[in-house]
Amino acid sequence: RWQELAASKGEVLPMYRAIRGLFMPAEIEAMSGARFKDAGVTGKHNGPLFESRGVAPATETVHASVARLETMNYLSQQLLRDTDVASMAHGLEIRVPFVDAGLLAVVWPGLGNRPHLLHRKRLLREMIAEPSLVAALAKPKRTFTLPMDLWIRGPLGEFTRDAMDLLGRDPWLTPSSIDAVWHEFAAGRAHWSRVWALAVLGQKSEKTYSAAH
Repeated sequence: RWQELAASKGEVLPMYRAIRGLFMPAEIEAMSGARFKDAGVTGKHNGPLFESRGVAPATETVHASVARLETMNYLSQQLLRDTDVASMAHGLEIRVPFVDAGLLAVVWPGLGNRPHLLHRKRLLREMIAEPSLVAALAKPKRTFTLPMDLWIRGPLGEFTRDAMDLLGRDPWLTPSSIDAVWHEFAAGRAHWSRVWALAVLGQKSEKTYSAAH
């Protein structure tokens, strides 16, 4: 990850990939199995979808570029999707007022010119003068994190490991690289998201394999 950051030479897209990416290009290249290579996919590029999201207008500031990448990738592809899946699984209708199109239309234009206002919701407070929102805006930020690390080391351990192994059977990834990621996690040197991403990918490959055979 540090090598990827150093090689970015200050360019926003490769720096963002180094920070947010689960696996670095060199790792993907080393992990790729025969099926992966036959598909013509390598770790040397970002992928067309990610590349298109990385194209910045000429007048865009670095802060605005990061905000755009976070909105189009981490927010839309993970946070909002996870919220929707988890809520629908329990019959809940979730609303995300800070992602309201009208609100973003008001706040977003001031993002690039005044990045210092991003801290502690100052930009939001200054843009919205509605008195009824003062109490809500003054509240501290609270997080909600699922105990995935504990689950994978406990009740989800066998499922995760078996699903990861499916990638080596097809073979999308080399079995040795799959083992390495699992052992890094087991030793506490890798984030749970790396093994979970491979497990989900393994489940997807299993469905594809079963449908083809």
